[in-house]
Amino acid sequence: MRHQSIILGLVFLGLPLFFSSLAGAASSPVRMTEGPKGTVLVSDYRRQAIIHVDLKNLKERRKLRIDGKPLGVVWADGLLYVGNESRGQVEVYRSGSNVLRVIGEVGSMIPNDLAIDREGGRLFVADCRDRAVKAFSLDGDYLFNVGAADLAQPVALSFDPQRRELLVSDFGRPEAGIPPAVYIFDGEGTQLARIPGSQKTGMFSSSTTFLRPQGVIGSDGKVFLVDSFLGRLLVLDRASGALLASFETSSSGEKLQLPLDPYLLPGGDVLVTNNRAGCLSRFSLAEVLP
Repeated sequence: MRHQSIILGLVFLGLPLFFSSLAGAASSPVRMTEGPKGTVLVSDYRRQAIIHVDLKNLKERRKLRIDGKPLGVVWADGLLYVGNESRGQVEVYRSGSNVLRVIGEVGSMIPNDLAIDREGGRLFVADCRDRAVKAFSLDGDYLFNVGAADLAQPVALSFDPQRRELLVSDFGRPEAGIPPAVYIFDGEGTQLARIPGSQKTGMFSSSTTFLRPQGVIGSDGKVFLVDSFLGRLLVLDRASGALLASFETSSSGEKLQLPLDPYLLPGGDVLVTNNRAGCLSRFSLAEVLP
């Protein structure tokens, strides 16, 4: 049985993989990360490229071709780390299109998402092949698995450098009674908190906040999360897990269709990779959040 990657997850949800037109800066945007010189970097699965998007106008500035289908992406200290689904490993670029080095053997992982702890010198990989979050040194040495006893199907992650916390979105295993959840770990992999997607409210009833959690980021006591199935950007309280706000339509009127990753802009607005719509959607949260 083939392991489920982020793109296989689209099939699982019964949604089409690709779109007929290019809208905005990317046609099949998956993950985002802070880039150099006022850019955000976007992995584009369909175009097999990392797109440098200008933060001032959200237009494509340039692109880096990838020999394969990129998923997770992160940029740090002049190096670009790309999870290549086709190669089954993480590729590291310095400049241009030449691979500087790789992390993992060919076919050893499905690197769905990446996060870096610069201070700790670690790269975290959400590996959908082994259904695990793996920690590597920045030189590529395997260190340990994060939350091996807790995680069921981790699909996305991010590292909060201020709190030194790793946030992980997990699909769970509803058929086995394990609900989807967001887990929060310290840099050594110890679980600090868990925010479940659904909770029982009575003997025969429950409340649902999210079903298919994807990209997640933490900032200023809040957790920003996208639900690819419900088509929502959610804002949760970091301490209690309470839902603070929910959005389905962007500030410019675009409806979220298979959102996969959020990116927090300076000033508090949030960008979301709106995958099925083939664009980046912007949400202004200042009016609804303190």
